[in-house]
Amino acid sequence: MAAVTQFLLAHNGRILHADDHIDNGRGMFLSRLEWDLEGFDIRISDFAKHFNPLAEQYKIKYHLAPTDYRPKVVILVSGYDHCLADLLYRHNAVELDCEVAMIISNHDKARPLANFYGIPFHMLSFPQDKRR
Repeated sequence: MAAVTQFLLAHNGRILHADDHIDNGRGMFLSRLEWDLEGFDIRISDFAKHFNPLAEQYKIKYHLAPTDYRPKVVILVSGYDHCLADLLYRHNAVELDCEVAMIISNHDKARPLANFYGIPFHMLSFPQDKRR
């Protein structure tokens, strides 16, 4: 972590958030770093070219995900709506940062949650026919 932090700081990256976790079952160390791109002297499109030598040296597998990217998602829900309620609560709290385009269900009981959060709802026409 020290080498990664030094790399970011050397390129004017101001660290905003750092979260580390050890998964003993898989024998893995996981880390999530978020840094401010203002003043960062590497274009994101060139990041891999600059960071890969360090990643290879320390055998780091990484994924770069800019936080301004908000994927568009559709939530599919069955008869149990407790998971939908949790997802929509997290979305509303900006913990699940995405654009929820629609909720699709084979049960109408999910409609009130969709309406409450102002998300379009689509009820499957023939829920018993799994091919449609």
